[in-house]
Amino acid sequence: MKLLDNEFNDGPDGSISGMLKSLVSQLRLNRSNISAEEFRQRLPALINIEATLQEFDQQIGQPARNYIEEIMAELDLESDDQIQLVKDLERATKAIVLSFRNQEVDFNDFDCVIGKSENYGWVKFGGYVDQRPVDSVLILAKEIARAICYKYNYAFIDLS
Repeated sequence: MKLLDNEFNDGPDGSISGMLKSLVSQLRLNRSNISAEEFRQRLPALINIEATLQEFDQQIGQPARNYIEEIMAELDLESDDQIQLVKDLERATKAIVLSFRNQEVDFNDFDCVIGKSENYGWVKFGGYVDQRPVDSVLILAKEIARAICYKYNYAFIDLS
């Protein structure tokens, strides 16, 4: 079960869905936006939510899960995917432009912003950083970025 999928499930406070949503949301927020010391201070409240979920698991005859550990592992995979997406964008752009246009290109020449909004990844492609006019290299780079986005299930937003 992908626990991160529970981030958008609606459920009343105290329900399994509500607690899973709260745990995932809080772990995501705390993991990326606060210091390690602040995270340690907030961890007891998260452990309490996990303990309640584990009690529900036992009541329905399921083995107790390490929810916090599983969610953190999924968040690590998300981070790894984003790092790999950037590497793929850079490598594919260099290789394909060189192959088709016999021209070296630096991916940093393109206005490309990668982000996430509520667990949905997106890539915003804005053309050349220095606002050069559209040319065949830009068109190739844009199509390469679009293809890589589909590979990683990221939305591609073309602003060029």
